[in-house]
Amino acid sequence: MYRAFRSVGFLVLLWAVFPAPGADDNKTTESKKEKLVPFGQPLIAKVVAVEGESLKFVYKQPKLDPKKRQFVAVDQEATLQIWEHARIRKEWIKKVLGEDGKPRLPNEEEKRKAKGDDPKAWGYAADIANLEPGRVVRLFLAKRLGAPRAEPPLIREIHIARVPGDEEIGGPSGLLGGLPTIDPDAEVVPYGPPQVGMLVKSEKGKMTLRTQYRAFNGKGFEVKTRDIDLILAPQAKIRIEWPPPALDENDQIKKYTEEELKALKGEEGLWGYPGDRSYLQAGRIVQVQLVKAKDAARSDPPFVNLVYIKKEPGDDQIDPQALRFFRPVPGTLPPDENAKKKDDGLVPYGQPFIATLSRTDRGLTFTRKQRVLNGDKVGYRDVTVTYQPAPGMKIRVEETPIIFDTKGRPKKFTPEELKKLQGPERLWGFTGKKEHLIPGRTVMVFLGKKRDAAVDDPPVVRMIYIAKPPMDAVPKF
Repeated sequence: MYRAFRSVGFLVLLWAVFPAPGADDNKTTESKKEKLVPFGQPLIAKVVAVEGESLKFVYKQPKLDPKKRQFVAVDQEATLQIWEHARIRKEWIKKVLGEDGKPRLPNEEEKRKAKGDDPKAWGYAADIANLEPGRVVRLFLAKRLGAPRAEPPLIREIHIARVPGDEEIGGPSGLLGGLPTIDPDAEVVPYGPPQVGMLVKSEKGKMTLRTQYRAFNGKGFEVKTRDIDLILAPQAKIRIEWPPPALDENDQIKKYTEEELKALKGEEGLWGYPGDRSYLQAGRIVQVQLVKAKDAARSDPPFVNLVYIKKEPGDDQIDPQALRFFRPVPGTLPPDENAKKKDDGLVPYGQPFIATLSRTDRGLTFTRKQRVLNGDKVGYRDVTVTYQPAPGMKIRVEETPIIFDTKGRPKKFTPEELKKLQGPERLWGFTGKKEHLIPGRTVMVFLGKKRDAAVDDPPVVRMIYIAKPPMDAVPKF
């Protein structure tokens, strides 16, 4: 008898992964729409995949081997629908950041909150995003009251066992620690824990994230990588770990005061500093929060509404090529914050970028460096982009116009004349004209969109800074 059941001891071992279920686990589960009754004993299984509203899993099925004349455990694959009101619980709770910025164990209040609506239920509240491939789970099945005998059961409750590293901030991948989770607004609810990974690409409202996950190889768990495509919400908030660099009055990288840093952070109380989609660069380590609308169907895809971007070496420095556009042009006055600015009906779009002006016949075509991911290594390549100039596009140039005096010598402008050339808004450089848009010039491009523009509407060039050519523009005589 012992030999006959020794081979199915695996089932007992997996059952030991979980504490015994609570007394209420076998009670009839009710909803406003239907009533379920328990079906069979809880089943220990391994997750294969979540397919829409169904769960594919593998479990051990005792089978009589006629040659050995004993029962052996064989893998049996099955797919069952997850009940619309299924309860999903997990065995672990993540650590939280203490006041000293270091991870700590949750206190009793935090544990009670993580329990969810039912403090007596096993484990902590979870969702379908925690059903990763290879996870060991305990499935509670049920059938609709009065259902035909041939109708398959539903999964009414799922318990997910922990694996080492689940408690750590950032998850088992360990790619990113020290980032808080978000407080969603009233219209959306979080969909699973924050996802951490390396950004592969971001374009047209979508982003591809390379993440790590655990897969069961038959002997144990191994870490693998996969690329997942995510939808970026139009109102998604982008936060960066570093304050944007700026120059002080001595042309040195500015050291912000605590008050200035507090003002830069904003009043939302979020991690880091406000950023925009131009920071979504290939190879960046990011943490994203997925959400769903409260009334979304189970099959509706989630979307990203918050992105945290980790700092890289050099982020707090200014590109040497861009320094000339940060420094004031000799002879010009610093910007006047109180100066009245002309409203062009546009709002800034993204960060200004450095490029080479290529063509001006069909809009403005620029050649710029684009950050790309080659395997796991970051590189750069030249890409060509074309934008249309906005009506009333501002053109600023680094050099003064060449005017000759009565003796044929280049005119030297007085401070008053330079002030007039700079213009009333006192922007960088001097007021330029379309004639200054010469292919081959190094430029800084500022994009913008109309206030009522749709998400898919392309941006336009609202302002352009034009640097002097490498050689002095003033001829020598």
